[in-house]
Amino acid sequence: MGLVGLLVAGLAAVAFLLLRGDSASPGRNGGAAAGRQSQEPAATRTADDQADTAIGEHADTSASQPKASDGSRADSGNGTTSEELAPSAADLPSQGLGAGHVGRQGVLEVTTEDADAPGQDLPDNYSSARNPVGGYAVGVPTVYKAYTVGPTTFVESNDTMIEANFEVHSYESVDPWVRLTQDEKLFAKEHAEDQYKKLKTSRRWTYRGKPAVMWEFTWTRNGERTHGRQIAFRDGPRTYTVLYRSSDTWWLSGGSQFIPPDFEQAFTPLSQ
Repeated sequence: MGLVGLLVAGLAAVAFLLLRGDSASPGRNGGAAAGRQSQEPAATRTADDQADTAIGEHADTSASQPKASDGSRADSGNGTTSEELAPSAADLPSQGLGAGHVGRQGVLEVTTEDADAPGQDLPDNYSSARNPVGGYAVGVPTVYKAYTVGPTTFVESNDTMIEANFEVHSYESVDPWVRLTQDEKLFAKEHAEDQYKKLKTSRRWTYRGKPAVMWEFTWTRNGERTHGRQIAFRDGPRTYTVLYRSSDTWWLSGGSQFIPPDFEQAFTPLSQ
């Protein structure tokens, strides 16, 4: 009986390992599951929404959505979880997200061009800066400068009053919600002592007319309360995140409300 028991236990262990291997078959970048994004119908905009649409189109908040920081794990539709689909990246946005280009390795200042990149629509008083590694071009307002670190671009101003700045990150095509919730979770951990506060998230947003997701938050940066909003969306073979931040006092006011929509207008994926 002892020999039979050992044989049965061994067969059970082999079966468990085979089943575990099947369930973990998608690669670290998510396989086919990461290439699908459920598109929810956009809600009709109201007059009250207009003040909240400086980056993308506001359609819904996180009131009925799972929060990345509460342990929710969205199912991707094939039995794997969003955490398993999260992409790896050499420069995770949460590690330095919102901190700007200073102190990073390999920073290059970009020479801007007056001419639009192919397909780009520059607002008045904007120039163009390309990031061929990331596969996109951005608009750079007058008195702003652009810097790149690989596929990431920083568009920054030295205006100490408004402190309105942008970051653009580029990844291979992954689910934007997975990308966003991963960033939020890591950022919350990194800035727990900086009074990080998640204001809202939305799975129904638009950026340049494409389905997108949104995360809005505040934290204390260099002793000053700072406001940020990050948008994630997929375009062709890439997923992009666009972060806009400013001092909380001037969030979408004092002239800064015009900068995000102009930046959105000028952001252009380059031909692949």
